[in-house]
Amino acid sequence: RGFLRNPFYAYGQWCKQRVFAEARSAFQMSPHVTNQDELLQRHYDTVVIGSDVVWNYELFGYDPVFFGAVNAGRTIAFAASFGSVSWEASHPERMASDLSMLNAIAVRDENSRRIVETCSQTKPVMTLDPTLIYDFSQDLAGLESTTDSADYILVYSYFHTEVFIDSVRKYAKKEGFEVICVGYPPPL
Repeated sequence: RGFLRNPFYAYGQWCKQRVFAEARSAFQMSPHVTNQDELLQRHYDTVVIGSDVVWNYELFGYDPVFFGAVNAGRTIAFAASFGSVSWEASHPERMASDLSMLNAIAVRDENSRRIVETCSQTKPVMTLDPTLIYDFSQDLAGLESTTDSADYILVYSYFHTEVFIDSVRKYAKKEGFEVICVGYPPPL
């Protein structure tokens, strides 16, 4: 939808995918696997799961692979998140045992920390969201500020509900903030 309305956005996304594909080709990669049975037949020294909302089973369904059900010497979760799944929710039955099988867990938010601790009795390490390591100066360079103020709200997200968009707009207007969207900009 956004691609058709904004060809510059579409071109930017295409460039981003091309650069990613070129960088990925520099790595020695195992063959692409698309089903769990084939994945379990392969053995890996170490599997790193993450980052982002890999554990949001409400959005993507419960996939044991993302909770460590792989054939590996070590399985690590790095900067993983449950996203919008509440720590108070009723979680899938096998999630606790799957989380307990991970050799190391690092999460990126308080909600995910609480879920892991509650379900698996494991204390995960809190880590920085890897997107905060990125230097956004090139993304922001092309943007013209509509105000002289340094007061702004930076939105870096890929999933935007109407409630979220309306909340950001209302808060920004009330406080006199400019809204700057990077990454996957919503219609703000």
